[in-house]
Amino acid sequence: MAGRNSLRPPRSATPSPPAAAVRITLPTETVHARVHQMWLLLALVGLAVPAVVAGVGFAIAR
Repeated sequence: MAGRNSLRPPRSATPSPPAAAVRITLPTETVHARVHQMWLLLALVGLAVPAVVAGVGFAIAR
């Protein structure tokens, strides 16, 4: 099928290496702090959502 191949990028006969690269570095303390912030946020959301659902369910049941 011709339509199936139309989504693929054209292939070069001789592959070339990347022309440039960008390296981004951060101190590990910054990365670890951000990871811990996200875990705390996920934990709070994980506790808040069931609490809200239980409250709404209790209110509807009354």
